[in-house]
Amino acid sequence: MDKWKPKYRDVPTCRLVRLSRERQRRDLERAAAGDPEFPFFFDEKEADRAVAFFRMLRHVDGEWYGKRFILADWQEFDIIRPLFGWRRVGTKIRRFRSAYIEVARKNGKSPLAAGISAFCFLADHEFGGFSVAAATKEEQARIVWNYARKMIEASPELRKHIKTFKRSLFCSRLGSSFVPLGGDSKTQDGPSIHSGVIDEYHAHKTPDMYNVVASGRGARRQPLLVAITTAGSGQHSPCHKEHDLAVRIIEGVLANEEYFAYIATVDDETKWQEREEWLKANPNFGISVYEKGFESDFLEAQQAIDKQNEFKRKRLNIWTEQVTRWLPIEAINRCGGAIDLASLRGKRCFAGLDLGITRDVSALILAFQVGTFKREETGEELPLVQLVGRYWVPQDSVEQRYQIDGVNYPAWIAQGWISATPGASTRYDMIRRDLNLLAQEYEIAEIAVDRAHAHQLMVELADDGFTVVKHAQTFLAMNYPCRALEELIIERRLRHGDDPVLTWMFSNVAVSRDSQENMKIEKAKSGDRVDGVVAAAMAVGRLLIAPEPVNFIYNSRGLYVA
Repeated sequence: MDKWKPKYRDVPTCRLVRLSRERQRRDLERAAAGDPEFPFFFDEKEADRAVAFFRMLRHVDGEWYGKRFILADWQEFDIIRPLFGWRRVGTKIRRFRSAYIEVARKNGKSPLAAGISAFCFLADHEFGGFSVAAATKEEQARIVWNYARKMIEASPELRKHIKTFKRSLFCSRLGSSFVPLGGDSKTQDGPSIHSGVIDEYHAHKTPDMYNVVASGRGARRQPLLVAITTAGSGQHSPCHKEHDLAVRIIEGVLANEEYFAYIATVDDETKWQEREEWLKANPNFGISVYEKGFESDFLEAQQAIDKQNEFKRKRLNIWTEQVTRWLPIEAINRCGGAIDLASLRGKRCFAGLDLGITRDVSALILAFQVGTFKREETGEELPLVQLVGRYWVPQDSVEQRYQIDGVNYPAWIAQGWISATPGASTRYDMIRRDLNLLAQEYEIAEIAVDRAHAHQLMVELADDGFTVVKHAQTFLAMNYPCRALEELIIERRLRHGDDPVLTWMFSNVAVSRDSQENMKIEKAKSGDRVDGVVAAAMAVGRLLIAPEPVNFIYNSRGLYVA
């Protein structure tokens, strides 16, 4: 760990890059401490070997034509060393099976993709390995494949190890092959895949080729799937879905020790015209990103509104037509900290209940106004709101959600955060049962319920003696609850007990506003499940508008009759 000391240029970096570097530092510390839940170690020799391999490659275009491929600082220390240096304890096989790398154009993305492909093909010690450069069409896949072929053929050290054919490269020493693979390729369902690189994943309309490569890794010892791209448009594309997954792993919202992620972009999209944001989104600014050309593109974007989105996507790596996430994850994390459930026993609370149907999550949030928070600036003592969550998912959807969406429901179920109900549909009877059990622990004053799919359960809960309130999801009904929840989070007057499910859901939330600036949570436009946040907003809204209970003296000592 002491030997690995990155040397970076003194330039601004975005939040996601800083978090990626923090993940690497934290992992090194975990490995050095022998963390039993972290079965990986960092192999300096393997990292050095990967960097040395790139130096054997030669550039094949531009001002660096014929020169050795010397990795930029961020390419070496943020991507190549971590990607190839981390190994599994005992077997020494590579840690990462999937990687997502997102940078703006002109930052050497395609040469990097080609170099990774070449390394896996020639230097991974994989006998009989089958490596691919994948795209929707074979013609597109040949772009990265040709780039890799040319860099290898230009290398005196490497070209002697390959035989070049029209549609493949072959290494006789390893018996390995490297081919372009498209949706129209005859070899699409061929041999098991050792490595696959997908360049410009944002251009893929469907995840078909990604899934072909991912599913082909099963028979390999240390397979690697790398998606390298620039930002695209539209939040429903397969690339944007992968982008969201990568962001949550970088932020620590989701844990996946075998998934590598690196994203360089701006920190504040509203400041896209400022030079500091340009540098954050372009780690190769001044190297392969020429300042004059960049400024020329910027001037065009300033003068022609129709070119602004293209400039933001290609030059600043900003996803366009994307709904902005409601609150920064750092603000949510600052509201963590343990909650003493015993201290809440018997206390008055307000509940929000948002019900799912099949694969959806059903969420219940109890909001308590218990305790105070001291504002450092003024010393003022402010009321604290504490949230306790319960979640339910149909058992039959758990594994599918985990495999397809990367959401670790099995771990959350094992840890007791989520209850899995039998079958493929939400079991409202079990939610009713659990609510009645909770009522034995806490004084549930009201249950606010999203009316969709909830009529029968609302009737049954009312029969059980609960006060049930129908809560619409309109701008008018949700504006105050959302703003109240937002204010509590910003002022750090909320505690969620480090609830990983609620934290994940907060990271998904998108909100919309009407012409009067009223706000509501938009489920359809959010990145994934937000049911817990909807429930939290309803619970907090009801809590903060409810009058204090009248404490008649007779409630405690009884009525005296003369």
